[in-house]
Amino acid sequence: MYRTILVDKHIEAGRRVLEGLAQSNIDVTAAFWFYFEEEGQWRLTIVSPEVATKGPKFVYTTLSVLLYDLAHNSPNPVEITLDQIRVVTPSSLLYEQVKSRSGLRIARGPGRDVIGEDVYVYWI
Repeated sequence: MYRTILVDKHIEAGRRVLEGLAQSNIDVTAAFWFYFEEEGQWRLTIVSPEVATKGPKFVYTTLSVLLYDLAHNSPNPVEITLDQIRVVTPSSLLYEQVKSRSGLRIARGPGRDVIGEDVYVYWI
């Protein structure tokens, strides 16, 4: 199976989602795109303590409203769906792996070529 490429429009859309979460007062500890090999898909991964304190349903509901607004009430619509996002707690194994960079090829920041990378990091 061929690996899909994370393209600039997804990186920019992810940035807009994160800005929207900040305006919604959702505490985000870290954010990155992670390539899930078994699914063959990149997912915007959002690390938030609110997943543990308020529950994942609360965070996904907030994201759902935000994604609707960004897709329908914006001059430059965002094309990310809720199934392209994963929310995890700061104690998740995935976040620990990304923080430690254990066996990962990591791209950081704008202008990086993410072909062949496992993670694109906004911040950790």
